[in-house]
Amino acid sequence: MKRIRSLSDAECETLRAAWKGGPNGRVRQRAQAVYLAHRGYRRIALSGFFEVDVDTISAWLDGWERDGLCGLYDGPRSGRPRIYTAGEEARLCGWLDEEPRQIQQAQARLEQATGKPASRQTAHRIVKKKRIAGSGADGGLTARATKPPFARRTSG
Repeated sequence: MKRIRSLSDAECETLRAAWKGGPNGRVRQRAQAVYLAHRGYRRIALSGFFEVDVDTISAWLDGWERDGLCGLYDGPRSGRPRIYTAGEEARLCGWLDEEPRQIQQAQARLEQATGKPASRQTAHRIVKKKRIAGSGADGGLTARATKPPFARRTSG
C-alpha cells in the first residue's frame, strides 16, 4: 500500500491551485490525484476514479514525492528535432501575413534565408499550428467557422 507523506497547508494550497487552474489537463488530473491521496483515498479507488492503471497512480505519487509540483508535469519526449526555431517560424508567419495565399513562396524564402531545406508540408504544419486565418493552410476552416452553421432561410 502506497501512501504519501503528510502535506503542509502550503502544499495543499499549491495542489488545489494546480488542480483548479493548471496549464493542462494532465497536470490538473495529477494534482487532484495527489491531493485525494493525501485525503486518504487509496490507489485502487483513485485508479477507478481517473480510469488509469494503479501503477500510473503510483508514478504520479512518486513524481510528487520526488520533485514536488514539477513532478506532475510531463518530461521531454523523444521525437524528431524541429527544423526551424520559433523565430524562424515567426518569420514565415510574418511573410504569410503579407501574402496569405503564398505558402510555397514563403517557405522557399525561409529556406533561402536559413539554408535549411524543408518540405511544403512542414511549412503547412507550422501555419496550421499558428492558426493563420486565410492562408489556405487551414483548408478554409476559418472561413467556414465564421458562417453560422444553420442559417434560417426566410421565404419571401
